[in-house]
Amino acid sequence: MLSHLNEKQIQRLINRYYEGEKTTLLINEYGINARPNELYKLFPPRQEKTICFYCQVPLITVWQSRSSYRKTASECPNCGHRDEVACMCNNCVKRRSLTKLQQEQEKRDKINQHYKLDRRKPKLLWELSLRDQIYLAALLRAGVDENLSIILPVNSYMDQLSPTLDLTKEIVLSLANKNIICVHPQSPFSAFKEDDSDFPNVYYVYKVYYYVNVDAPIESLMNPNPSYFKQDPEFCYAIWREISLEEIKQYLLYRLEKVGFPFTIGEKTIAVLDDLLNHFSTGQVQGLIYRAVGDATRYFQENKITKQHAANIVISSLQRMGERAVSSNWTLNSFKRNYDLPQTAISQVTFDRILGVGREGFESCPSMDFFVEEPSDLED
Repeated sequence: MLSHLNEKQIQRLINRYYEGEKTTLLINEYGINARPNELYKLFPPRQEKTICFYCQVPLITVWQSRSSYRKTASECPNCGHRDEVACMCNNCVKRRSLTKLQQEQEKRDKINQHYKLDRRKPKLLWELSLRDQIYLAALLRAGVDENLSIILPVNSYMDQLSPTLDLTKEIVLSLANKNIICVHPQSPFSAFKEDDSDFPNVYYVYKVYYYVNVDAPIESLMNPNPSYFKQDPEFCYAIWREISLEEIKQYLLYRLEKVGFPFTIGEKTIAVLDDLLNHFSTGQVQGLIYRAVGDATRYFQENKITKQHAANIVISSLQRMGERAVSSNWTLNSFKRNYDLPQTAISQVTFDRILGVGREGFESCPSMDFFVEEPSDLED
């Protein structure tokens, strides 16, 4: 369209166009067959001083309408490389991909070196306490992969491991701090604090993979021998109470959340719930919680108190009802496990396998009598 003009004429036309002269007058003067709003499209691209990183030829810039506010990046006429950070030409895409692969490989090498599998001396089974063995069995049941080689990230099954976040934290940190479980070198990059200058020392305990650092078959660690635990009745009784307390705390928070009462369990609440376990089963205490939350909800609706006040009333009401039930010899009905709160791995391995009490772990008050054998009558 501009072939009838020489280079100087074209440059003069371009200058006059961007200086603001009327487009229709320019078209008529230069004998150009084009619509006024398309004149700038006929201008030959401007050659820049910048050289293409890949082709070593000058970049060019396509002219824009003088009314346009958009800035067009220069690009290579051969490969399409653009003079911008986020260039999407094939060469830049390949270059960034290779750079990313190199960086990832460097990170993986650091992780492999820092967390290599033979870094820690394996623990012997007899070095694990009874609590360690229960914690490890629960963690394996909830998170070990099908090949029994890697413990998957805890955040992918946290609710299945234990009734509360507090107990989950206790299980994972206890085992990790004792090197019973160790960070697996196949852990994803996202499991480490990448902006840390000491990468990969800092990791997220719920995001990494773990491996078992115990010199024993995984199958036996998942399924501990109950007879070994029965030799310590006091431990059996204590672990029953501890897990029951966590299941009660879980149900309390569940009921309060259902009615929208904000609440954080503190020492006072734990003391009240722990005392109730001296007299009642987990299911019975949950029944008391259900009644206490219902009473507090009605009081909240009728007296216009704050939700926090209503939540605090629940704990006081629990304590009063429990003491009255004991002093009056009430027979409390036991709740069944709530459908929304299925039995967790720590509860299953403890009640069903280790203690052998099964449903009694939920429906009976914790008692040492389950584990202490009565002396047989001596023969005359």
